[in-house]
Amino acid sequence: AERLWVDGTPWPLGMAEALQRSARPPFEEEFGPELEIAMSRARELLITGVTRNTLMTGKYGKFEDWLRQGCRIRMLLIDPSSEAVGIVADRYYAERSPDSTRERIRHTLRLLAELKRSTAGNLSVRLTSYPLAMGVTSVDGSPDRRSAVSALFAEYYTYQAPG
Repeated sequence: AERLWVDGTPWPLGMAEALQRSARPPFEEEFGPELEIAMSRARELLITGVTRNTLMTGKYGKFEDWLRQGCRIRMLLIDPSSEAVGIVADRYYAERSPDSTRERIRHTLRLLAELKRSTAGNLSVRLTSYPLAMGVTSVDGSPDRRSAVSALFAEYYTYQAPG
């Protein structure tokens, strides 16, 4: 019993010990099925990003379902008329011009407008003039919406070039 006591960890844990023991988030090239599973169970989604065109075109039908099921969806994109578009096009997309990035944002905005019209769901969009360096999907993240599926998925936009 004495040896067990000596090997024991004092409680409560200090901040450094607690941080050392906490699970670290994995860094992946792309999100796996966890993202869609979490989103499918959400009561609220907050999604930020430059264009979110790929997400919207790839999961358009899912977004329709989620809105019809009562999910509240908020989307924050870069304003296509802002100078931030040129910054992010140069910074994150080696082969994209500001014009193509603007068109991708406008395409997403058209998809979002159609989603709002066709579902009459709780969908709202805001535009920012800040050059976002990260795309975020927050699932049931607000204080009054926390749930068993609450999660935060962050996509860091690194400079991408061939090779």
